[in-house]
Amino acid sequence: MPEKKVIVFDLDGTLADTTNLELLDDSGRRMPADILQFTPSFEMQNIFLFKPSLKKNISNLILCGIHVYVITRAPKAYASTLISLLGIDFCGLIPANSELRGVEEKLQRIAELEQVAKSEMLYVGDQLADSEAAIEFGCDFQFPPWNKNFDNGVQILEKLIDTCNSISEIPNDFDPYEMQYVNTFARSNALLKIVKNSRMSDLEIDFENFNLSFRDKLIFKGLINRPVSTTNVLRPIINPHFITRYEYDKDPQLRGQLFEILQVSGFNPSKIKPPGVDEDSLIKDVEIYTVFDYRDPIWGSTFWRLIKDWRGTHSGPEVHLHYLEFIALVLAAAVGIEESDNPSVIIPVPSSPFSVDQPGQVSNRLCARISELTSVPILHFLTKEIDRTYNTELNAYPFTKKHIFLIDDQITHGRSLNGCLEVLKNLGIRANQISSITWSASRPESIDLLTEESNLDELDDE
Repeated sequence: MPEKKVIVFDLDGTLADTTNLELLDDSGRRMPADILQFTPSFEMQNIFLFKPSLKKNISNLILCGIHVYVITRAPKAYASTLISLLGIDFCGLIPANSELRGVEEKLQRIAELEQVAKSEMLYVGDQLADSEAAIEFGCDFQFPPWNKNFDNGVQILEKLIDTCNSISEIPNDFDPYEMQYVNTFARSNALLKIVKNSRMSDLEIDFENFNLSFRDKLIFKGLINRPVSTTNVLRPIINPHFITRYEYDKDPQLRGQLFEILQVSGFNPSKIKPPGVDEDSLIKDVEIYTVFDYRDPIWGSTFWRLIKDWRGTHSGPEVHLHYLEFIALVLAAAVGIEESDNPSVIIPVPSSPFSVDQPGQVSNRLCARISELTSVPILHFLTKEIDRTYNTELNAYPFTKKHIFLIDDQITHGRSLNGCLEVLKNLGIRANQISSITWSASRPESIDLLTEESNLDELDDE
């Protein structure tokens, strides 16, 4: 049994090698554009990660029951985007904020959240000031092995990693909601069985409120975290104590189970009516699917405001890309299940060109991640021009027998989709070869065909 219950990592300089990062912001404030400029949207890479082994080791720490937090002096948008690019698992991320200004305050908040003694915490940082803050707070501290100040005599983290890497037995009193010290495949199998049973009889699960939707029951039990904007602690949507990103990245069978859980739970696209259809519109002949109405108070407008907000021009755009992982998982589940019976290719509705004002390239990054999760090839041959028209340099479609998933983050009036369809039509692609999938749809009249499984019967009318 590990003697530490919580490990807190510093971000820049400890997990992320960003020491020589050239700042784009004249004020010296690190923004998402600082790191996104070095990470092409169609390449999934971890160029800022100090040690590749951190992915596996942190995943095993979490599955061993240890709660892993990341703290940083950097702003929320930058920190969220950087930790997404690192591809590591975490239970909570505390960026710079007005309430928790220093390391000690953040460590104290974590101790309160986790209800642990200071002696049960370890802080790993790269600065002497980090060591002093840990001593002042009253918890153990160590420098990471790759830091010049590393002390070979203080290897608490390494011992914890060795211990957690050796734990693999399933206890006799296995509880799939406890999710600690348990083989991952057994955990997901048990939870999948519970989720399926819950659709047949709500009473098979002892929930406090039987009026919750299937999706809300999973949130209620802690598998899925609701996205919120009013907290200083950012959390991944999928609870890593159930399944870590490292695990489902490495194991296709396990990833398939996660896809099935998301589908059964109601996180799956449903067919909608094409928006803004006129006689010349091409989208009337294409099947369009979306997961949520943009008006949904949790997973619609609020969620997108957490992921991308270009309005704060005085301080730079707020891009929180760590939330995009959940959207990629949900859409990958839809694409992956279809792919089993229908060879296909992913084509993104192209993002605006990279700029400091709009660095996210959300649809491109979303499609790149979906392709990585499903092994469905991505073809990024469409380009978006300054005048918002769409073009391609190809003279013919190279995959004549493959179905096309034309994927975007959101559909409103359908102009972007229609522009892409015009290019595809000119390449000789038929409408019945194409399906469009988005996370959300903005126009109410398009939502009429959403099925009951989408759980959108109680929408926010505002």
